[in-house]
Formats: sequence, C-alpha cells, structure tokens
Amino acid sequence: MFAFTVTMLVMLGAPDAGTTFTSPAKLLEEAKRWKRVGDYERALSLMQTCLELEPNNLDCLLATASSLARRGMEANSDADTYQAEVAYRRFLELALPDDKRVPRVKAILASSTEPPAIGPLRIPPPPRGRANRPFIPPSDVVVMPARVTVPLKGSKTVPVSTIVKLENDNPGAVDATLADPAKLQLTGRKAGVANLKLFDQDGSWHAMRVDVK
Repeated sequence: MFAFTVTMLVMLGAPDAGTTFTSPAKLLEEAKRWKRVGDYERALSLMQTCLELEPNNLDCLLATASSLARRGMEANSDADTYQAEVAYRRFLELALPDDKRVPRVKAILASSTEPPAIGPLRIPPPPRGRANRPFIPPSDVVVMPARVTVPLKGSKTVPVSTIVKLENDNPGAVDATLADPAKLQLTGRKAGVANLKLFDQDGSWHAMRVDVK
C-alpha cells in the first residue's frame, strides 16, 4: 500500500447538521468542515452525494480520496485505503496535464505496488475493526438517483437494488420504507428535506436526498 502524511488539525466548531444543501459546491464546503473536526463519516456522506450529483468533480474526488486515506490509516482499514487509491487514480484520469495538483497526487501514489483496477468509486461504511479475511474490492455500484422529489401528501416508488436497511434523518418530512429489497416507497408528510442512507448487503451505502414539495 502507500503512505500518507497526516497533518494535525485545529479543532473547530462542529458544522450545522441540519443545513440544507442545494449544490455540489455547498455539499463539499460542509463536508470539508466535518473533515476538519475529524468526523469522516459525516464528511464522506456529503462527499458521496456531491460525487453522485457531479461524478467528475475534481475537488470532491480529491477531498474524498484524502478523507478515505486518513480514515483508512486511523482505522487500519484496507477497504478505505483501496478506495482512496481509486479516487486518486480517477482524479488523474480526469485532470488536465497542467493541473497543479497532478504532481502531488502522483507522488502520493508513487509507493503503491499493486494499483487497483479503476472501477466505480465506492465509499465504504465506517470500519468496525479489521476482518480476519483479506479485503475484496467491491462489485460495480448500482446506479440509484441521488435526489428524488416527492409531492406533499403523495407517494413515489424508487427502484433500488438489494437494499437491506435504511436510515432516515427526517422521518417527519418523509416516510421511507422498503417494500422489498428492490423497491423503496417514499411518502411526503410535510414540506422539507430528508437525507437517506440505503445499505446494501455488503455494508456499503448509497446517499439519497428526498425533497418534499
């Protein structure tokens, strides 16, 4: 694997978890604030939504890579380290040759002895300790919408794939239930926004923002 240099960070006030995000730039700004206070789970959740809205966003790719690298080093997680490398290599694929960040990214990857095959970037869930088996790179991500609009007092069914559980940060606005592992039922209770985390069988998860209007 490869080594990362971690800079000591000054603890700042925690961001507002209830902020409504309307653009990838705002998502990334808030994600960086959570990253600065060491909350990589919140930061990566926002970064994942940013990349779902703009998969080729170079700023978000780099922020995601560095966050995964730091979390991987702190938790000794092969999954995070692998996906950090995927994100860095994706950045090199997309960046222009004269991008000033290219040499730094190449230097980070220089010590990698077994570069991963470039596939879809997938942000693993928070590590829960090292497994007793080697890390196996994940399969392709099933594309699901990053944003869904549901009418107030109305319902919508969204096709998903093998989702085994979900988390909803605003059940008062949106009732979200799994009719079965491949169908997500959304009902708008009141105007507002809910952020969902949809967990696949392998523990990875997909972020979905639901707007009730």
